Amino acid sequence: QVPVDADDFFEPDIVKAMDEYADSNYDIIFFKASSINLLNNSPAGRGDTNNNFVDEAIKTGDFTHLFCHSCPWAKFYKRAFIETHNLRFHEVKWSTEVLFQAQYALLAKSYCASPLVIYCATTMPGTMISNNSLECRIVRFEEDSAAIKLYRKRFKDLEFASYWHFRTWFNIYKLNKWAAIMKLPQALNSSGFLFVKQVIRAL
Repeated sequence: QVPVDADDFFEPDIVKAMDEYADSNYDIIFFKASSINLLNNSPAGRGDTNNNFVDEAIKTGDFTHLFCHSCPWAKFYKRAFIETHNLRFHEVKWSTEVLFQAQYALLAKSYCASPLVIYCATTMPGTMISNNSLECRIVRFEEDSAAIKLYRKRFKDLEFASYWHFRTWFNIYKLNKWAAIMKLPQALNSSGFLFVKQVIRAL
């Protein structure tokens, strides 16, 4: 299965990737992504983090950052694997893919990374990813909290995941300090000392 957002599109190399990996038995395959601003078709940076992690995985064999990067695009998912483990996107307004990706990261046994650029992640004002309401920030924090609990069962180096977990909490803090304080027990329960470490670093 190859997920695609409604405002994104596949790059031409998607055909080459499908031909190359049609008979593979990987649970998941990671690819690279381009990115453009739909307002003027100028280059954007939404794929940069993913691409850096693909390069890292190819070079070092360490897939930790790729698995902890929750975006669902630029990946091939094995349908039989999804059905066997009954994996589904979470029915929330934002970050629907975060817990799905964390479950996949916990369970996947066979995987690889390819330098092929198969996907274009677009950006423009007014999209769901640009929503900064308190409701959105709380939902994103709660999804990240559930995800990092799963990551901790498999990965030792969670600097990247704990940083973004802290950032989602801090985004709440910037809008509503009391709401953020109320979420501290959940943050500590999910990340423990990793969260405290990020707070100290921010201070």
